[in-house]
Amino acid sequence: MLHVELSLQAEEAIRRSDRSLLLAAIKGAERAVEQLPNEHGAALRASVAFWRGYEHYLAAKFHDALRHLEQASALLEASEQLVLQARAITCMGACHQFMGSFDAAAAYMRQALAMHERANNKRGIATNTGNLGNLLVVAGQYEEALQCFTSALSVHQEIEDRDGVARTLGNIGNLYKETENYTEAMRYYEEALALYHELEDPAGIGRVVGSIGGTYLALGKYPESLEAYQKALTQFEELGDRRRIARTTTNIGIIYKQLHDYHTCQQLFAEALDMFEKIADQEAIAHVSGNIGECYLEQNEYDEAYTWLTRAIEQTRRVGNRRDESHFVANVIEVCLKLGRIDEARTLLEENEHLTTDIPTIRVSFLQWHAALAALDGNKYHQHELLEQALEIADRYLLSAKQMDLHRALRDLYRERGDLQAYIRHDDHYEKLLIAMQGEMQQRRLAVAMVERKISQERRESERQRALLHNTLPAHIAERLLKDESTVADLHENVGILFLDIVAFTSVASDMEPRHLVDLLNGVFSICDDIAQQYALTKIKTIGDAYLAVSGLSDASQHHVSSLAHAAVDIQRRLQRQDLVVRIGLHCGPVIAGVIGKERLQYDIWGDAVNVAARMEQTCEPGRIQCSEAMAEQLLHADAGSALNVQLRGEMEIKGKGRMRTYWLEMA
Repeated sequence: MLHVELSLQAEEAIRRSDRSLLLAAIKGAERAVEQLPNEHGAALRASVAFWRGYEHYLAAKFHDALRHLEQASALLEASEQLVLQARAITCMGACHQFMGSFDAAAAYMRQALAMHERANNKRGIATNTGNLGNLLVVAGQYEEALQCFTSALSVHQEIEDRDGVARTLGNIGNLYKETENYTEAMRYYEEALALYHELEDPAGIGRVVGSIGGTYLALGKYPESLEAYQKALTQFEELGDRRRIARTTTNIGIIYKQLHDYHTCQQLFAEALDMFEKIADQEAIAHVSGNIGECYLEQNEYDEAYTWLTRAIEQTRRVGNRRDESHFVANVIEVCLKLGRIDEARTLLEENEHLTTDIPTIRVSFLQWHAALAALDGNKYHQHELLEQALEIADRYLLSAKQMDLHRALRDLYRERGDLQAYIRHDDHYEKLLIAMQGEMQQRRLAVAMVERKISQERRESERQRALLHNTLPAHIAERLLKDESTVADLHENVGILFLDIVAFTSVASDMEPRHLVDLLNGVFSICDDIAQQYALTKIKTIGDAYLAVSGLSDASQHHVSSLAHAAVDIQRRLQRQDLVVRIGLHCGPVIAGVIGKERLQYDIWGDAVNVAARMEQTCEPGRIQCSEAMAEQLLHADAGSALNVQLRGEMEIKGKGRMRTYWLEMA
C-alpha cells in the first residue's frame, strides 16, 4: 500500500516536473525500502532508482541521471517491469538529446517505443512517438515530425490522456513556429495552454508561455515577448528547472539583440552560456554561441563574428541540429562576403543548399548571397533574377527586414542600369519600410521599457510578499504558498513537541514597566528561536509567556526527537544563566499541521499529542524538563549512548488522560 501511495506521489511530481515533490517521494521510498525484506523491496528499489534518475534529469544533471537510469533499467528488467523500464530508457534518450548525442537519443527512443508496443501500452507508444517527433523537428525533418505528432495526438485523445494531449499540442505549435507558420503555432499553443491550466500543471504552463514568447519574438512583438518570457522564467525558477531557466535567459537576450541593445544581450548570453556549460547541454551551448556570433555581426565586428559562428556551426553539426545550423551558415556566409573571403562564401553556399528548403528566412538569405556572388562575377542579369525571387518570398511571408534589404539592393541595381522609374519605385518601398521600421523600433523600445518597469515592480512586490511569508511562516510552508498551493493541511505521524512556560511570570509581569516586560519576553524567545534554528526545529507560536516548537515536520528522520530533547536542555541551560526559571514539557505523536487565516496567516498544529505536550509542561516542576513515556521510549531508542539522561519520575494524574507514566530529562 505504501509503495502505491509513493508511486502516485512520484508520478504526479513527474507529470508536473516538480523536483521538491519528487524528492519527498524518493526519501519516503528510501525509508520504506530499509524496512522491507530484500525480496519484497526489489520492485520499490527499482522504482526509486528510476525516480532518482528522473530527478537528476529535471535538475539537468545528465551524467548523474544516466547513472541512476541505467541502474533502474537493469533492476526493472530483472523485476519484469517492462513499461517502467521503457520509461527509464526514454529518459536516457532525453539525456543524450540534451547532451548533443542525437543518434544515441533516437536509438533509445526507438528501443523504448518497441518495448511499449510489446507491452501494448498505448500511452507509452504515443509519448515515445511524440519524442521521436521532437528529434525530427530539431533535425529539420518537419513532414515526418508532423506525422509523428499527429499519430501521438490521436492515441492520447483515444485513451483520454489529457496531459499527453496538451504536450503534443505544444509540440505541434513548436513545429509550426520553426517553419514560420505563426498563425497555426499560436492556435495550437492556445489550446495547449488552456488544457495545462485545467490540469494545474505549472511546468506545462511555463513551457507553453515560453513558446508563445518565442512566437511574439519572431513576429517582432518584443514587449509581449518579454512579458511572456518573464512569466515563464518565474515559473521555471520556482520549479528549479535550470535548463529552461538558461534557455529563457537566452531568449530574453535575443529580444535585446533585436532592439540593438548589444550590451544587455551580451550579458544575458554570457549568463546563459555559463549555465549551459555547467549542465553540459551541448545543443544549447551551440545555440547561444551562434547568437553571440550574430551580435558581433550586427556590430560589424566580423572577425569575432566569424570565430563564434564557425564554432557554433561545428557544434550544431555534431549534435545534428539542422535548424540552428541553417541560420548560422547563412550568417557566416554574410561574414565571409564582408571579409572578402569570396571563395569560402561560394563553397559554403554550394555545400549547404540543402538547408534552405523549409525556412523562408534562410531561403531568402541564400538567394541574397547568390545574388551578391553573381554581381561579383559581373552577371547583373542573374543578380536581378535572384533578387526578384528573394523579394517574392519575403513579400509572401511578410519578412519586413528582408524586404527592406532587397528593395535597397534592387534600387541600387536599377540605378546602375539607369532605369529611373524602377529606381524610384524600389527607393520608395525602401524608404517607407525604413521609416516604418525606425518608428516601430522606437515604439518597441518604449514599450519594452514600460514592460521592464512593470516586471521590476512585480518582482519587488513578489520579493516583499516572499519576505513577509518567510518571516511569518516556516520556510518550507512559505514556499508551498508561494507556489499557489491554496490549502496547506498535512498529517504527520510522528512529531516531537516542546512546550515552554516561564515560572511565576504573571506575578513578575504585574510589577514591570511595559517596555521592560517586552524586552524580557523578546530576550527569552530570541534565545529559544536561536536554539530552535540550531537544531532544525520549527517554531509554531508564542502564547503569552509560553513557547511552542516542534521537530519532524520538515525533517522526518528517526533522530528528530533527539534534536528536540537536546534543544530543550540547551534552552533550559541558557535561560538559567539569565536567572530565569522555566518548565518544559516534551511529547511525540501524530499531529495535523496547516495554515489558517486570510489576512494574517498562521501555521499551527492540532491533535491529542499537542494537548499531552501541554500537560507535560503544566505538571512539570519549576526548572525541570518532563517528557511522556512515548517520548522517553523514542529517546532511549534513538539517542542511546548520548549525553542525555532519561529517568523515571513515576505516574502522574494528567487531565483528560488519567494516570500516565512520565520521565525527567536532563544531562547525563
